[in-house]
Amino acid sequence: MKSKDIARIAIFSALIVSSNYMLISIPQFKLMDGIIFLTALMYGTTVGISTAILSWIIYGTLNPMGSAGFPLIIILITGQMFYVFTARVFKNRLDVKSKMSLSNIKFGIIGMSCALAYDIWTNFLDGLIIYGTLDGAIIRIISGIPFSLVHQWSNFIIFSTLIPIILITVRSKTEGVTTYNEK
Repeated sequence: MKSKDIARIAIFSALIVSSNYMLISIPQFKLMDGIIFLTALMYGTTVGISTAILSWIIYGTLNPMGSAGFPLIIILITGQMFYVFTARVFKNRLDVKSKMSLSNIKFGIIGMSCALAYDIWTNFLDGLIIYGTLDGAIIRIISGIPFSLVHQWSNFIIFSTLIPIILITVRSKTEGVTTYNEK
C-alpha cells in the first residue's frame, strides 16, 4: 500500500469519526456511508475497505452511545462492505454532469439500497446472536424498520446531493490526475 493511500485512509477515517460524533444527536443520519462509498469510488476497493474497518474500529469502540463489542463490530464492518463493493460495481457506470440535477437521484437510490441491505444484514445477524433463533432475527428486522427507514431516507438525501457535489469538485481539482486505478 502506498503512503498516499495510508494518508487517504487516515484522513477519511478521521472525517467519518468526527462527523459521526458531530451528528450523534440525529439518529441514523451519518455521513459515514457516503464517505466510505466515495472513498471506494475515487480511490479503490482497498482504500474503501481499510477506511471502513478503521472508522468502525474507532467509532465502534469509542462511541458515547456505547461500544460495539465482539461480534457486533465484525457485523457492522462487514455490513459496510455493501457500500464499498457497490462503489466498485458502479465505478464506470456513474457520471455526474452537474452538482444539482435530477439524474443525481441515481446516487440517492444507490445509497438507499445499500442502507436497506446494510440494515437487513446487521439486524438479522444481531437478532440471530441475541435470540439464537431465526424467529428472533426476523423480530429484530421488523423492530428495526423505523430506524431503517430513517437510515435509508437520510442516505438518499446525502447520496443524491453531497456525493455529486463532491465528485464534481474533486474532478475539477484533479483534472488529468488519476484518482482511481483499480483493475
